[in-house]
Amino acid sequence: MNILNSSFCLFSLPIENIREDFFRLEKELSVFFAKPFNLVTLPDAAPVEIPRITAISINGFSSLNISLNSYQFITRFDENYSQDWNKCRDYIKERLYKIYDVLNTFFKRNLYCGLTVNLIKNLSDKDNAMDILLNNFTKFSSNKEIYDIDSKYTFVKNENYYVNIRVYNQRLSTNNVLPGTLKENEKKNNIGILLDINDKYGFNYKPNYISSKEQVDNIIKIADDIIFNKLENFIMKGEL
Repeated sequence: MNILNSSFCLFSLPIENIREDFFRLEKELSVFFAKPFNLVTLPDAAPVEIPRITAISINGFSSLNISLNSYQFITRFDENYSQDWNKCRDYIKERLYKIYDVLNTFFKRNLYCGLTVNLIKNLSDKDNAMDILLNNFTKFSSNKEIYDIDSKYTFVKNENYYVNIRVYNQRLSTNNVLPGTLKENEKKNNIGILLDINDKYGFNYKPNYISSKEQVDNIIKIADDIIFNKLENFIMKGEL
């Protein structure tokens, strides 16, 4: 199982301004992100969800986008990390907890947050991605050949968290495919997985719900449990 990328998002009640604290943010987060940060030029009336400040990590693998009601921390993993969730998870946690502590001094009421992880399972020649997906995730039958399958399953955990698992056949190709040559360049015996864990269930159903660092920690623990203990069985046998 290869980990391709991850994204953590947190949503809060909107704040009025963050530009005035630009240099403080840059100073406190420069341990992980390269200076200078980018201060986006926008009119005061611009929608709150548009990023005001953006930054790129020192080695270029992560980005941070900060708006007036949210922030997003995105990471892509290279071959030194992609086959080891422990390394990916530790990379995410170290930076995310620093980001959370710094930005929590601005965002006074966090509404909900979530982590998504994109993975891919490369199958051996004896396995077939379409057969596995058809057998494990659908009762559908047809006399026509199915070109693609894409299924999403949502579970509720601890009356706080949505656990979303999307599975689909993944088609990969080189970047420079000439017209009419995709068949020769396509790698299609792969299964893509999108794991999305968030505490929006608590936000949706519990009055006066507030998302805290405890929720962030629990989301990462849920991801650990699924990736280490359940995902392989879910993909190959359709059992969770």
